[in-house]
This record gives sequence, C-alpha cells and structure tokens, in this order.
Amino acid sequence: MRAQWFGGRLTADSRLALESNLMSQAIELGRRHLRRVCDSTSLGFKAAADLPVLSEVLGQPRAVAALAFGASIASQGFNLLP
Repeated sequence: MRAQWFGGRLTADSRLALESNLMSQAIELGRRHLRRVCDSTSLGFKAAADLPVLSEVLGQPRAVAALAFGASIASQGFNLLP
C-alpha cells in the first residue's frame, strides 16, 4: 500500500491503512533482541570510582534551569520531587 502525501502529511485513510499494515507484520521478539550488551573493556575505566568528579550536570540544560528556578521559590508549598 502506498501512502498518499498531501502537504507533507499522510491523509487519515492512508495513515490508518499504514498502521494496520505495520501491526499485521508484528513479530515476537526474544530476550536476546531486547537486551543490548556493552563490552566493558571498551569504556576505558574499571569502576565508576575511577572517573573524575564532575562539578556540573552534563546535558539537560533546561532541566537544570527548571531545578534552579524551583529551588529559588521561597514560598511554602513548593516542593522539588524526583
């Protein structure tokens, strides 16, 4: 089935047909397909204790800004939750 594209979007009928086709082709995956193994010798360290201590959070700048904002609220009833 070929999808019909209009303005860079699938038509509703084409999308339903495509989803139905994909679902009919679903296969069961075994445990070996659902697990990724990493060769620990490729990491360059033996234990997390061997890594340098970081003074900043890597990535997630918006999350860090949100935490800083939340921590700056000096009113009762505002909590930071994990």
